[in-house]
Amino acid sequence: MYYKPHINRMFHYHITLLALLPCLLSSLALANQDWSVPEYLEGASLINAEDLVDIQKTLHNLVIIDTREPADSGRDHTIQGAVQLTSEEATPSTLSRLLPDKSTPVVFFGEGESSIKSYKAAKNAINYGYVNVFWMRGGISEWMQKGLPLSLIHNPNNSATSAGLP
Repeated sequence: MYYKPHINRMFHYHITLLALLPCLLSSLALANQDWSVPEYLEGASLINAEDLVDIQKTLHNLVIIDTREPADSGRDHTIQGAVQLTSEEATPSTLSRLLPDKSTPVVFFGEGESSIKSYKAAKNAINYGYVNVFWMRGGISEWMQKGLPLSLIHNPNNSATSAGLP
């Protein structure tokens, strides 16, 4: 029988496409899922940038947590006094070392309204029993848009975990 290499390649091409079809379909299904950040978080007070400025003036024991990843854009600046703690680092042990008193007021913020990291971290804190949780859904984007002051992060790896908190 006469060997036709182009037919053999076509056969392998079609087999490969058939094998990848389930992956492609599942990717499309995931892409169509609603990954939007919720509008509110039960157990947390939703605040905006101006609210945070007011809260900073009245609550002197306030802890502000920046949940952005080191690779996030604009990561060289943050809100003055903010502690770097990603949503993955917001574990019971890390939060208990950072916030030993569960009634300590704590604000979580991330990149902006489309980022779910601050939502996850704030939700973790609520689930772990923290009762004075604030969530700034607009994040650093809103803060910067309002022209509010920023502080330089001297060491982007200076998170709660690298500061000795596991």
